[in-house]
Amino acid sequence: MLCVLAFAATLTFRDFGPELAINVPWLIRLAADSIGDSAYLNSLEATATAHIFLFGSLIAGGQLPLFTIRRIIYMETPVLAASARITSLTQ
Repeated sequence: MLCVLAFAATLTFRDFGPELAINVPWLIRLAADSIGDSAYLNSLEATATAHIFLFGSLIAGGQLPLFTIRRIIYMETPVLAASARITSLTQ
């Protein structure tokens, strides 16, 4: 989890252009502009929502392999052990 958060933190410091939709410096400038002019509020809301979903997906995706590995270890080990026993009995 710490590695995923560190990677997410590195994404916040620069603009990656069209390759990556995460652009935190622009989001901060947009928030500052929306304080001065309420016309920017709709754009700020949409952009902040997109950033929340993108960072949330990054963190959820970083946690997914741990769940998958634990599931394989705990759920498939008895099956593998049983198949190994059957194989040894048939030989």
